[in-house]
Amino acid sequence: MRARGMDISHYQGNFKYKGNRDFIIIKATEGWSWTDPRFEEYLPEVQKVPIRGAYHYFRTGMDPLAQADFFWRTVKDHGFHFLAVDYEKTNNTLDEDGELNLWAFWLKLASLSNLPVVLYTSPYIFRDNLCKHNKGWESVPLWMAHWNGLDQENGSPAVFDASGWLLWQWTNAGRGSDFGVSSDTVDLDVYNGTVEEMRVRFIKENVMPKKIWTSKTIIFFVLSILVAVAGYFGFADFQLSGDQAEILTIIVSVIGIILRFITKEPVEL
Repeated sequence: MRARGMDISHYQGNFKYKGNRDFIIIKATEGWSWTDPRFEEYLPEVQKVPIRGAYHYFRTGMDPLAQADFFWRTVKDHGFHFLAVDYEKTNNTLDEDGELNLWAFWLKLASLSNLPVVLYTSPYIFRDNLCKHNKGWESVPLWMAHWNGLDQENGSPAVFDASGWLLWQWTNAGRGSDFGVSSDTVDLDVYNGTVEEMRVRFIKENVMPKKIWTSKTIIFFVLSILVAVAGYFGFADFQLSGDQAEILTIIVSVIGIILRFITKEPVEL
Protein backbone atom coordinates (compact mmCIF):
# COMPACT_ATOMS: atom_id res chain seq x y z
CA MET A 1 0.00 0.00 0.00
CA ARG A 2 1.20 3.51 -0.78
CA ALA A 3 2.37 5.71 2.09
CA ARG A 4 -0.37 8.20 2.93
CA GLY A 5 0.12 11.76 4.06
CA MET A 6 -1.26 15.27 4.31
CA ASP A 7 -0.02 18.81 3.88
CA ILE A 8 -1.03 21.75 6.05
CA SER A 9 -0.52 25.46 6.56
CA HIS A 10 -2.06 28.04 8.89
CA TYR A 11 -5.31 27.71 6.92
CA GLN A 12 -5.87 24.39 8.71
CA GLY A 13 -6.15 26.12 12.09
CA ASN A 14 -5.41 23.82 15.02
CA PHE A 15 -3.62 20.52 14.45
CA LYS A 16 -3.32 17.43 16.62
CA TYR A 17 -1.77 14.31 15.11
CA LYS A 18 -4.23 11.41 15.15
CA GLY A 19 -1.76 8.71 14.13
CA ASN A 20 -3.43 7.96 10.80
CA ARG A 21 -0.89 9.56 8.44
CA ASP A 22 2.52 8.17 7.48
CA PHE A 23 3.92 11.56 6.52
CA ILE A 24 3.17 15.25 6.72
CA ILE A 25 4.39 18.35 4.89
CA ILE A 26 3.91 21.75 6.49
CA LYS A 27 4.30 25.24 5.13
CA ALA A 28 7.29 27.01 6.62
CA THR A 29 8.02 30.14 4.62
CA GLU A 30 7.08 32.35 1.69
CA GLY A 31 9.24 34.86 -0.13
CA TRP A 32 12.30 36.08 1.72
CA SER A 33 10.84 37.10 5.08
CA TRP A 34 7.40 35.59 5.77
CA THR A 35 7.06 32.60 8.11
CA ASP A 36 3.77 30.72 8.33
CA PRO A 37 2.18 31.97 11.59
CA ARG A 38 1.37 28.40 12.67
CA PHE A 39 4.78 26.93 11.84
CA GLU A 40 6.25 26.98 15.33
CA GLU A 41 2.92 26.00 16.89
CA TYR A 42 2.60 22.92 14.67
CA LEU A 43 6.10 21.59 15.32
CA PRO A 44 5.45 19.53 18.49
CA GLU A 45 2.62 17.61 16.79
CA VAL A 46 4.40 17.42 13.44
CA GLN A 47 7.40 15.79 15.10
CA LYS A 48 5.17 12.88 16.12
CA VAL A 49 4.59 11.99 12.46
CA PRO A 50 7.05 9.32 11.21
CA ILE A 51 8.17 11.13 8.04
CA ARG A 52 8.22 14.93 7.93
CA GLY A 53 8.66 17.55 5.24
CA ALA A 54 8.51 21.35 5.09
CA TYR A 55 7.74 23.54 2.09
CA HIS A 56 8.46 27.04 0.87
CA TYR A 57 6.07 29.06 -1.31
CA PHE A 58 8.25 30.55 -4.01
CA ARG A 59 7.68 34.17 -5.10
CA THR A 60 8.91 34.98 -8.59
CA GLY A 61 9.37 38.70 -7.91
CA MET A 62 11.78 38.24 -5.00
CA ASP A 63 15.48 37.39 -4.84
CA PRO A 64 15.64 33.58 -5.22
CA LEU A 65 18.91 33.21 -3.33
CA ALA A 66 17.60 35.20 -0.38
CA GLN A 67 14.50 32.99 -0.40
CA ALA A 68 16.60 29.82 -0.30
CA ASP A 69 18.70 31.17 2.58
CA PHE A 70 15.61 32.21 4.54
CA PHE A 71 13.83 28.89 4.03
CA TRP A 72 16.84 26.84 5.09
CA ARG A 73 17.52 28.96 8.18
CA THR A 74 13.90 28.50 9.23
CA VAL A 75 13.67 24.71 8.87
CA LYS A 76 17.16 23.30 9.32
CA ASP A 77 17.03 22.50 13.05
CA HIS A 78 13.53 21.03 13.29
CA GLY A 79 13.94 17.38 12.35
CA PHE A 80 12.57 17.44 8.80
CA HIS A 81 13.46 14.59 6.46
CA PHE A 82 12.86 16.40 3.17
CA LEU A 83 12.05 19.83 1.76
CA ALA A 84 9.74 21.08 -0.98
CA VAL A 85 9.31 24.23 -3.02
CA ASP A 86 5.80 25.26 -4.11
CA TYR A 87 5.59 26.92 -7.54
CA GLU A 88 2.16 28.11 -8.60
CA LYS A 89 0.31 31.07 -10.09
CA THR A 90 -1.02 33.02 -7.08
CA ASN A 91 1.06 36.20 -6.54
CA ASN A 92 3.50 35.07 -9.21
CA THR A 93 4.36 35.70 -12.85
CA LEU A 94 4.89 32.35 -14.52
CA ASP A 95 7.21 33.22 -17.39
CA GLU A 96 10.78 32.50 -18.43
CA ASP A 97 12.18 34.86 -15.78
CA GLY A 98 10.10 33.11 -13.12
CA GLU A 99 11.49 29.76 -14.18
CA LEU A 100 15.04 31.09 -14.20
CA ASN A 101 14.65 32.42 -10.66
CA LEU A 102 13.13 29.15 -9.46
CA TRP A 103 16.06 27.23 -10.93
CA ALA A 104 18.48 29.53 -9.09
CA PHE A 105 16.53 28.89 -5.86
CA TRP A 106 16.64 25.13 -6.47
CA LEU A 107 20.40 25.06 -6.96
CA LYS A 108 21.03 27.31 -3.97
CA LEU A 109 18.85 25.23 -1.65
CA ALA A 110 20.57 22.04 -2.82
CA SER A 111 23.93 23.60 -1.94
CA LEU A 112 22.73 24.60 1.54
CA SER A 113 20.92 21.44 2.56
CA ASN A 114 21.77 17.75 2.69
CA LEU A 115 18.05 16.93 2.52
CA PRO A 116 16.12 15.77 -0.56
CA VAL A 117 14.18 18.58 -2.27
CA VAL A 118 10.97 18.01 -4.23
CA LEU A 119 9.03 20.34 -6.52
CA TYR A 120 5.34 20.97 -5.88
CA THR A 121 3.34 22.22 -8.85
CA SER A 122 0.53 21.27 -11.23
CA PRO A 123 1.10 19.13 -14.33
CA TYR A 124 0.27 22.05 -16.62
CA ILE A 125 2.49 24.61 -14.93
CA PHE A 126 5.22 21.98 -14.96
CA ARG A 127 4.86 21.44 -18.70
CA ASP A 128 4.05 24.95 -19.93
CA ASN A 129 5.96 27.20 -17.54
CA LEU A 130 8.96 25.12 -16.45
CA CYS A 131 9.95 22.37 -18.90
CA LYS A 132 9.16 24.70 -21.81
CA HIS A 133 12.13 26.81 -20.74
CA ASN A 134 14.41 24.27 -19.05
CA LYS A 135 14.45 20.52 -19.69
CA GLY A 136 16.34 20.05 -16.45
CA TRP A 137 13.01 20.09 -14.61
CA GLU A 138 12.06 16.78 -16.22
CA SER A 139 14.44 14.92 -13.91
CA VAL A 140 13.65 16.56 -10.54
CA PRO A 141 11.59 14.72 -7.87
CA LEU A 142 7.97 15.79 -8.29
CA TRP A 143 5.12 16.42 -5.89
CA MET A 144 2.22 16.82 -8.28
CA ALA A 145 -1.03 18.58 -7.39
CA HIS A 146 -3.63 16.93 -9.62
CA TRP A 147 -7.16 16.46 -8.32
CA ASN A 148 -8.23 14.20 -11.15
CA GLY A 149 -10.69 12.04 -9.21
CA LEU A 150 -8.58 8.90 -9.53
CA ASP A 151 -8.10 6.41 -6.71
CA GLN A 152 -5.22 7.26 -4.38
CA GLU A 153 -3.93 3.69 -4.41
CA ASN A 154 -4.07 2.89 -8.11
CA GLY A 155 -4.30 6.28 -9.83
CA SER A 156 -1.58 8.72 -10.80
CA PRO A 157 -1.21 12.40 -11.64
CA ALA A 158 -0.28 13.53 -15.12
CA VAL A 159 3.45 14.12 -15.48
CA PHE A 160 3.83 14.59 -19.26
CA ASP A 161 7.55 14.34 -20.13
CA ALA A 162 8.81 13.92 -16.58
CA SER A 163 10.55 10.74 -15.50
CA GLY A 164 7.78 10.05 -12.98
CA TRP A 165 6.22 11.35 -9.78
CA LEU A 166 7.29 10.97 -6.17
CA LEU A 167 4.38 12.54 -4.28
CA TRP A 168 0.82 13.15 -5.40
CA GLN A 169 -1.60 15.60 -3.82
CA TRP A 170 -4.62 13.68 -5.00
CA THR A 171 -7.36 15.72 -3.30
CA ASN A 172 -7.92 18.99 -1.48
CA ALA A 173 -11.13 17.69 0.11
CA GLY A 174 -10.05 15.42 2.94
CA ARG A 175 -12.38 15.87 5.90
CA GLY A 176 -10.42 17.94 8.37
CA SER A 177 -11.79 16.34 11.54
CA ASP A 178 -10.59 12.93 10.35
CA PHE A 179 -7.00 14.13 10.25
CA GLY A 180 -6.70 16.32 13.31
CA VAL A 181 -7.18 19.81 11.88
CA SER A 182 -9.90 22.30 12.70
CA SER A 183 -10.51 23.38 9.10
CA ASP A 184 -13.35 21.72 7.20
CA THR A 185 -11.00 20.25 4.59
CA VAL A 186 -7.34 19.34 4.21
CA ASP A 187 -5.06 18.31 1.34
CA LEU A 188 -4.23 14.61 1.19
CA ASP A 189 -1.19 13.06 -0.46
CA VAL A 190 0.35 9.71 -1.29
CA TYR A 191 3.92 8.60 -1.90
CA ASN A 192 4.65 6.51 -5.00
CA GLY A 193 5.67 3.50 -2.95
CA THR A 194 5.25 1.88 0.43
CA VAL A 195 5.94 3.45 3.82
CA GLU A 196 9.18 1.48 4.08
CA GLU A 197 10.28 2.63 0.63
CA MET A 198 9.56 6.22 1.59
CA ARG A 199 11.41 5.81 4.86
CA VAL A 200 14.44 4.41 3.04
CA ARG A 201 14.45 7.24 0.54
CA PHE A 202 13.95 10.12 2.94
CA ILE A 203 15.46 8.87 6.18
CA LYS A 204 17.86 5.94 5.79
CA GLU A 205 19.64 7.37 2.77
CA ASN A 206 20.22 10.64 4.60
CA VAL A 207 21.71 9.19 7.77
CA MET A 208 24.11 6.82 6.06
CA PRO A 209 27.53 7.18 7.68
CA LYS A 210 30.21 8.80 5.61
CA LYS A 211 32.26 6.26 3.69
CA ILE A 212 35.46 5.80 5.65
CA TRP A 213 37.63 6.05 2.56
CA THR A 214 36.42 9.61 1.90
CA SER A 215 37.75 10.82 5.27
CA LYS A 216 40.79 13.07 5.21
CA THR A 217 42.16 11.29 8.27
CA ILE A 218 42.07 7.92 6.52
CA ILE A 219 43.55 9.31 3.31
CA PHE A 220 46.40 10.91 5.25
CA PHE A 221 46.97 7.70 7.20
CA VAL A 222 47.14 5.60 4.03
CA LEU A 223 49.57 8.00 2.35
CA SER A 224 51.75 8.03 5.46
CA ILE A 225 51.85 4.21 5.44
CA LEU A 226 52.86 4.24 1.77
CA VAL A 227 55.70 6.67 2.53
CA ALA A 228 56.88 4.45 5.41
CA VAL A 229 56.75 1.31 3.25
CA ALA A 230 58.67 3.06 0.47
CA GLY A 231 61.28 4.16 2.99
CA TYR A 232 61.61 0.60 4.33
CA PHE A 233 62.47 -0.66 0.86
CA GLY A 234 64.89 2.18 0.21
CA PHE A 235 62.78 4.05 -2.31
CA ALA A 236 62.05 7.03 -0.11
CA ASP A 237 64.51 7.05 2.77
CA PHE A 238 63.38 10.19 4.52
CA GLN A 239 61.06 11.52 7.16
CA LEU A 240 58.54 14.22 6.42
CA SER A 241 59.75 17.71 7.26
CA GLY A 242 57.29 20.40 8.32
CA ASP A 243 57.09 21.80 4.78
CA GLN A 244 56.63 18.35 3.28
CA ALA A 245 53.87 17.54 5.76
CA GLU A 246 52.13 20.78 4.81
CA ILE A 247 52.38 19.89 1.12
CA LEU A 248 51.01 16.42 1.86
CA THR A 249 48.09 17.98 3.73
CA ILE A 250 47.29 20.14 0.71
CA ILE A 251 47.43 17.10 -1.56
CA VAL A 252 45.10 15.21 0.76
CA SER A 253 42.64 18.11 0.76
CA VAL A 254 42.66 18.20 -3.05
CA ILE A 255 42.06 14.43 -3.16
CA GLY A 256 39.20 14.87 -0.71
CA ILE A 257 37.57 17.56 -2.83
CA ILE A 258 37.85 15.35 -5.93
CA LEU A 259 36.29 12.44 -4.02
CA ARG A 260 33.48 14.69 -2.86
CA PHE A 261 32.52 15.50 -6.45
CA ILE A 262 32.91 11.92 -7.64
CA THR A 263 30.97 10.32 -4.78
CA LYS A 264 28.64 13.24 -4.01
CA GLU A 265 29.33 12.63 -0.33
CA PRO A 266 30.50 15.10 2.31
CA VAL A 267 34.23 14.77 2.86
CA GLU A 268 35.92 15.69 6.12
CA LEU A 269 38.41 18.38 5.13
